[in-house]
Amino acid sequence: MNDLLSQYSTWALIAVALALAVSIVAFLNEYRQAKRAPFYFWRQESAARSRRLLALIVVLALATAGLSALALSPPARAIPVAARPTPSATATHAAALPLPTATATAEPPATLPPSPEPTATETATATPAAPTAPPKPRFDNLVLAAGVTNDKKPVGAGTQFPFQTEVIYAIFNYTNMLNGMPWTHVWLQGDQEIGRETESWQWGYAGTAFVFFGPIGGYITGTYRMQLWIGQELQQEATFSVQ
Repeated sequence: MNDLLSQYSTWALIAVALALAVSIVAFLNEYRQAKRAPFYFWRQESAARSRRLLALIVVLALATAGLSALALSPPARAIPVAARPTPSATATHAAALPLPTATATAEPPATLPPSPEPTATETATATPAAPTAPPKPRFDNLVLAAGVTNDKKPVGAGTQFPFQTEVIYAIFNYTNMLNGMPWTHVWLQGDQEIGRETESWQWGYAGTAFVFFGPIGGYITGTYRMQLWIGQELQQEATFSVQ
């Protein structure tokens, strides 16, 4: 009976391990899509699928661990354990010792020296220093480009781009930022907003970052603007055209 149960456990372990491997591959693919997809709604759908796959991976991993323990563990044997007597606590009483008593000794009254007359002393009043304001977070050096390198350098930087360009990148520097700060990038065609995304900052105190945006079907002829905001404060704005 134990051999039959062990054989079934081994086959079940193989099946669950294969399902776990397939789930991990699918999760990694969806995770990459959630980070690199050019459109916001694609990234949201991939992120939702990756969360569901992650939950499935956790369940399959727990099942794999349980089946591994069942398939590999030897049959349990009962080991008799001799009962040991429990020592009983013995109360020990300490003998009370008499407390020493304080004895008052009379001393002759001390002769006080004459009190000096008070003299006027100028007292300097310290003026508290004004609190130092924390450095203000900011974005600067905004550059628009047709691409970006792995070390965040613009490729094909400019303010004019060809008709039906699929994606335009915005590369910028940041200083005095704190993780968790709200920030927004906005894309407009003329005065009409065509793209907006607000996120929590997660790239540290200072450095270089980039965002990108591409409308469905690519950019058509017209004048466009790109804006960077920290909270409710506009930091950078750039204008470009598509011809």
